[in-house]
Amino acid sequence: MTGQQQDVHWSRPMLRGAVALAMAAVLALAATACGDDDDSSSSSGGGASSETAASASKEPFKVLAVLPMSGPLAAVGKSEEVGFKAATKVINDEGGILGHPVEVKVVDSGGAGPKAVSLAIEESRKEDYNQISCGSFGDDALPCADAIAKTPSLQIPLAAESRLNDPKAKPYTFMPGNLFDPAEQALAEHMKAKGVQKVAIVVGDNTTGRLASEILKKACEAAGLTVTGSTFVPVTAKDATPQLQKAQASNPDAIAITGFTPANGPILAARTKLGWDVPVYGDVYFAAFNLALIAKPAQMKGITLEAYPWMVKGNAATETPEFKAFWSNVLALEPHPVLSDIANLVSYSPLMLARAAAEKAKSVDGPKMAEAMGGVAEGAQVKGFIGPKLLYTPTQHVYRATPDDFTFVPAGPTVDGILVPGDGAGA
Repeated sequence: MTGQQQDVHWSRPMLRGAVALAMAAVLALAATACGDDDDSSSSSGGGASSETAASASKEPFKVLAVLPMSGPLAAVGKSEEVGFKAATKVINDEGGILGHPVEVKVVDSGGAGPKAVSLAIEESRKEDYNQISCGSFGDDALPCADAIAKTPSLQIPLAAESRLNDPKAKPYTFMPGNLFDPAEQALAEHMKAKGVQKVAIVVGDNTTGRLASEILKKACEAAGLTVTGSTFVPVTAKDATPQLQKAQASNPDAIAITGFTPANGPILAARTKLGWDVPVYGDVYFAAFNLALIAKPAQMKGITLEAYPWMVKGNAATETPEFKAFWSNVLALEPHPVLSDIANLVSYSPLMLARAAAEKAKSVDGPKMAEAMGGVAEGAQVKGFIGPKLLYTPTQHVYRATPDDFTFVPAGPTVDGILVPGDGAGA
């Protein structure tokens, strides 16, 4: 990845930027509706009955997934678990990975970094895993990657952070997504094309928000836009009116929001409360959350969302055989997803990537797969893959997305995992 790179959280296909890529109170409610919060579970993804005779005769391809299955981010973790199960079924139905049936063990980190680290170390000492996916956000993925960097497994955390893109220190670590840079560059260029000259950046006040806002600020300035200021809203705030008044006083043409933080709902509510009809542009990580859960329909007016094509209803990217295989298996497990399909895709992709690396290496040995993964340079090399055209190199262990990989639509709700564009009030 070229350009400014900072330590920021993913998303899912991205992302995840993806992404991205939650509103703590809303997710806590969603998590309660999703069922129990067991500390761990094992799953063959529903594919065991479809294994070929060849795969059934081999040792399983073992995957450890350390996910936030409880706590305020439980809805994210449970969507990620569904993604793993869907990928497992697809791969096992097709004969496994080099004939090895996939088995995924999910353990609950509660979204806490120390617990994620402890679980990853404990589990990897008890058992040899072909692949480990530890962490969904910067808070858990970063410390986990440091702690297990030398564990001889292919490591694909469900986050995209520049600190993870360190092949010398973390040769086994690859990310199923891209960094903020191309998304923020695309957003800045789109705002400029729509006539915006001055923009106020308003984001949640946490590590992700501050670092992402700095990347967006530099992208805007590189595009020739004036940034009137960056305003940070406490992620615990219920009312962001004071912060929006500060941004309003800088007299911008538009507001830009980056990232997937709990402050996003109060920001939109405060804009409506102030009667401020300035256009809002949200990046792909902002768009990855279902706005209908944090904003009333009237609050979505004048908002433009940056999105990956496969997030959007009616986009041709949702009609490909790869997407249909992915989404039909997700819906069989989770008929009415609460979050965007990115939340499922960010955990679906690692198994598709692992299979491609294993086939290239002709081995399911972790270090050999990791070495081969550096040569998986294009999405076309990965069977069943949904994502950007450019993937890895030996020195870049993160997707090499470009601004052309994004689309822009008027804000609307995410219905059963797919973003439904609004009535055109955005731009």
